[in-house]
Amino acid sequence: MTEEQADTETNPLARKTPATRVGDPSLYASVNDIAAQAIKSVFIANGGGVLVLLAFFGSVWNSGGVQPAPIVVALAPSIAAFLAGVAFAILASFISYVSVQTWTNYHFSGQPEIPRLGLITNAAAVIIGLASLVAFIVGAWFSATAFSGTL
Repeated sequence: MTEEQADTETNPLARKTPATRVGDPSLYASVNDIAAQAIKSVFIANGGGVLVLLAFFGSVWNSGGVQPAPIVVALAPSIAAFLAGVAFAILASFISYVSVQTWTNYHFSGQPEIPRLGLITNAAAVIIGLASLVAFIVGAWFSATAFSGTL
């Protein structure tokens, strides 16, 4: 028996698949990169929404031609939604980190049972990431209705 055959019999993570070996760090790295890009996207979108509205508030405040108070009141829910989206993105990033650490430990330790924490954190990161996306959509909708109704 060759060394590679012995390795695949004693370590199920060393079994070859058509493309690569199960447990290959490059597989996990690509999935993690995609998840990180998704989290960054919703973080930037929500953060950009807050910055645009704050810049608009500053412009209105300094122009002197328009009363800023009704505009601030009309756009406050938008800022709240965008800030909630930023908070959700930060939380999703943290939970995603915990999930990656849990799955990495599982795959490279040879544990036979799937870690419950990995499943829970994985699902939580996806749900919270989607909540961040929903917060962006809600913030954009509030902004659009505020602009159509008060300006």
